[in-house]
Amino acid sequence: MAGKFLSSPSEEIKNRLDIIEVIGGYIKLAKAGRNYRANCPFHSEKTPSFMVSPDRQIFHCFGCGEGGDIFKFVMKMEGLEFVDALKLLAQRAGVKLQKTDPKLRSERQKLLEISADASSFFQKKLKSSMGEKIEEYLKKRGVKKKTIEDWQLGFAPDSFEALTDYLAEKNYLLADIEKTGLIVHKDGTNNYFDRFRNRIMFPITDHNGQVVGFSGRIFGEDKDTAKYINSPQTLIYDKSRILFGLGKAKVAIRQAGYCVVVEGNMDTLMSQQAGIKNCVASSGTAMTQYQLKILKRYTENLVLAFDMDIAGETATRRGIDSALNEGFNIKIVRISEKDPADLIKDDPKLWIEALKDTKNIIQYYFESVFAKYNPEIVEQKREIGKILLPVVSQINNKVLQGHWIGELAKRLKISENALNEALKQFASLKKANTQHADDSIRLLSTVSRFGKLEERLIGLLTMVSEGKEHLNEFTKSSFASEENGKLFEHIKKYCKKVKKEIDLAKLHKDIPEEQIAKYNEIIFQIEENPPDDLKIELELCVAEMKKQEKKKELEALGQQIEEAETKKNKKELKKLLEQFNIVSSKING
Repeated sequence: MAGKFLSSPSEEIKNRLDIIEVIGGYIKLAKAGRNYRANCPFHSEKTPSFMVSPDRQIFHCFGCGEGGDIFKFVMKMEGLEFVDALKLLAQRAGVKLQKTDPKLRSERQKLLEISADASSFFQKKLKSSMGEKIEEYLKKRGVKKKTIEDWQLGFAPDSFEALTDYLAEKNYLLADIEKTGLIVHKDGTNNYFDRFRNRIMFPITDHNGQVVGFSGRIFGEDKDTAKYINSPQTLIYDKSRILFGLGKAKVAIRQAGYCVVVEGNMDTLMSQQAGIKNCVASSGTAMTQYQLKILKRYTENLVLAFDMDIAGETATRRGIDSALNEGFNIKIVRISEKDPADLIKDDPKLWIEALKDTKNIIQYYFESVFAKYNPEIVEQKREIGKILLPVVSQINNKVLQGHWIGELAKRLKISENALNEALKQFASLKKANTQHADDSIRLLSTVSRFGKLEERLIGLLTMVSEGKEHLNEFTKSSFASEENGKLFEHIKKYCKKVKKEIDLAKLHKDIPEEQIAKYNEIIFQIEENPPDDLKIELELCVAEMKKQEKKKELEALGQQIEEAETKKNKKELKKLLEQFNIVSSKING
């Protein structure tokens, strides 16, 4: 079994995993005939153009051109190299990979292994005698022993070389350890020192539970020292793409139907300890586009629980606007002066009750903006409208939109008609920009009518059992599109090798990688608009292609006739005219 697996691990995984289940775990798929359709997770779009085929186990987006199998999808979605996608999917499929295979140990994997060993080191130090003061501090903060173990909290000793020496003894290269951000190279020397010293260590994991970075917190109240030190950006850690605690929270988020987003690591940890398992931290007040796309896989409902100045042009405000544009339903929870962690320490019930008393984001916007600006002052009245009109325009429900327009008109003491007119202008501008973007994407993927005919012929030749009979009727030069001609040649060569009916799965493997996306798009287009009879449609396409070939021949003869007339070559002219009539009769016949 092991030998068979090692020869083709990807095939073994594909046999066990269905692409609908894999992709359906990230985005919502809707049945569309024999395929499935969704909004593409790789670019913004309003009309779904992302297709998944359960028959051929592939996906393709007509908008941005992304496509491939489960490995391509996971690599793109998770930002992984192939080897890491292989390991991730192997784990899901229950396929064992042999660690001794050097090909399975990528640069990314090395850094993940180092980070995992570092996490173990910090945990051991917390459980040792030197970690007693940390455990006592955490106990005072209300952190339970089980929580410490569940979250794999640790302690970085007050030493410049403790971790460096530990990892070096495990035969890791210092240069590789440095790439994780755990140690720092001292300029002008060959020496390295530990980045994290005398701190409580929070391992930061991706949503699959792999340690990718660390956050080190001081214990006590040293005002001269940074409260938190975080791992720098590395190959495996990108702060803008990570939500602290998501690995533990994702199941609860799906079950609850919403996600509570807090600011700090301790807030998340304590919230989950209090029973609010659907809680993550943004590691800062600004939600990034990447974080929102990750959350969208699990829910469209957010409850934000941190201090925000959304009346100004802040990163937080832009993050919330992005969330609204992504279609999230947002509520705000206010908990006076305390962080969630401190509130839970006092009484977990206070936090649970606070989460029941949330405010709609639009209501919160109104209260925040009117608290900051005075509507009696003309300049500030204009500023209020500038901030709130874009927010109101994002409300899809016309009744609710009308309610908030009325509320804004009442508070600003201006007519609803004036606001509605301003809203229309804003909406028109927004629609024009969106339409322009959509048109640009579609323009890139459109081809001429003749190009579509060529593509349909190529697809039908491989989908209809009688298609092989027509292959020798065309050559690469029969196709006006060079790309289509090359694809046809590859298909023709493959068909010469096989005597039986064309196997689309095997053909898919035989087509060069740079042409796979093109072929997938062709097949999906036929499946999206299937003819009543594939065989009849093929015969019609063959006939039309031959007709187009004859038309091209006529054009070439027409140019030769013009040249013969210019040169007054009567003999050549007579010959060309006879040929022209013969070809013309074939077209009209």
